[in-house]
Amino acid sequence: MLKEAFSIARRNVVIYITYVLLLFAAQIADEYLKGSSSTVVSTFLLCTLSMNVQESILWNLDFKATVKHGDFKLLRFFFKPGGFSLLSFFFKSAALFLIALLIMLPFLYFLLKGRDLFSFALWSIFAGMLIFSAIFSIVMAFFGTWLPAGLHGVNSSFGDAFQRGKVRFLATYGRVLAGVTMPVLAAMAAVIVSAIFTGPDLLMDGRPNIPLAVVMIISLSFQVMGWTYISVVLTRRYMEAEHIDAPPAVKELLAVV
Repeated sequence: MLKEAFSIARRNVVIYITYVLLLFAAQIADEYLKGSSSTVVSTFLLCTLSMNVQESILWNLDFKATVKHGDFKLLRFFFKPGGFSLLSFFFKSAALFLIALLIMLPFLYFLLKGRDLFSFALWSIFAGMLIFSAIFSIVMAFFGTWLPAGLHGVNSSFGDAFQRGKVRFLATYGRVLAGVTMPVLAAMAAVIVSAIFTGPDLLMDGRPNIPLAVVMIISLSFQVMGWTYISVVLTRRYMEAEHIDAPPAVKELLAVV
């Protein structure tokens, strides 16, 4: 499945570069405008990427053909009557994220209880990322096939997703955790490098912080590939559970984790 994720990226390399640059631009805009909108923008971009990856696997199409297959028109893309629109995908993804966040909060509270404010600020970043990665992976392993099922239309309820998820939970969890951990570790490395060597700002005295920009672009590339891998895993698990045969041209890619 990892090989298939890289194969998808290779076949759509221009689109993947565009995603990385858009995510990077969102970070720069946040810093320049002193805002915090990059989280929403990044989530939206990653949702569109995940949706494209899952549709391309389900229908064995590249990204351009996937757009045509989905009858792409701006309004239909967001509000597809009787179909599964990008907004549906976004809200379902947000629901899974929120479930993981709510589960995480009690663990984080007890772990950090009694620490002073400074320690809490530093420790919460490290502990929160690790705890959330583990919990989010559990949620996605159980319910993540809800997303490709909505795109395909067969057994697409939340309960159906749970029934699929519990059958091969451990195998799916390990793969999803790897996909989630990849961007988390890359982000942590970017924070450490920036704190030690380059400074925390992308713009310093009006000039770009080139070393930090390079580190951040690498980190965002890992993030994009991590979500691609997760999307591949969930889609293949859905197809396997619903006996949707993989196209012959990509069957050999499924043998690789």
